[in-house]
Amino acid sequence: MGDIVGRKLWGLAAEADHQVIVVTHLPQLAGYGDSHFAVRKLVVDGRTRTDVVNLQGEARVEELAAMLGTSAGRSSAGRESVEEMLAEVEAIKNQRDRIVETLAAQGFPPVPSDANFVLFGGLADAGRTWEALLAHGVLVRDVGIAHHLRVTAGTPAETTAFLDAMAALPAEHRSQTAPELSAEPSASQGAPA
Repeated sequence: MGDIVGRKLWGLAAEADHQVIVVTHLPQLAGYGDSHFAVRKLVVDGRTRTDVVNLQGEARVEELAAMLGTSAGRSSAGRESVEEMLAEVEAIKNQRDRIVETLAAQGFPPVPSDANFVLFGGLADAGRTWEALLAHGVLVRDVGIAHHLRVTAGTPAETTAFLDAMAALPAEHRSQTAPELSAEPSASQGAPA
């Protein structure tokens, strides 16, 4: 559950340039943060104070492992679990970057984002392109923005299937002009996603 919520918050933060601050004890959720701070209550000379530490590198791995539980945090299995989780987040970022780079090269301008999905434009008709991609077994999302669709970064195989399907689209799917991102609904706004 923490993994799902972590991905959603990651997307929310990047989708509209929101700053999301989360206080959590779930390492699966904390692993998706771009920044990780440990907040600790300390008693010094009989006075209580709060200490905030920006965790990076090994300190972050240790804290996430500790969040797994007392024995898990000290075990090599706990550390391996954290390292796998952080590697999965990096793999998603790598696939997102691959999508952005390839779409731009194919003439479908991506909207800048740090999320786990990519909004891209340059489509003559988002609804027709959505249907064409679905016919290739690729599911993307029509978010109701004219000439734009959104794809979620996934596994390398999923990314390849999406990019191959985009490359195979006939020329009529490309917009003759590069429309700017707007809130104007597309003709297929009601299409399932």
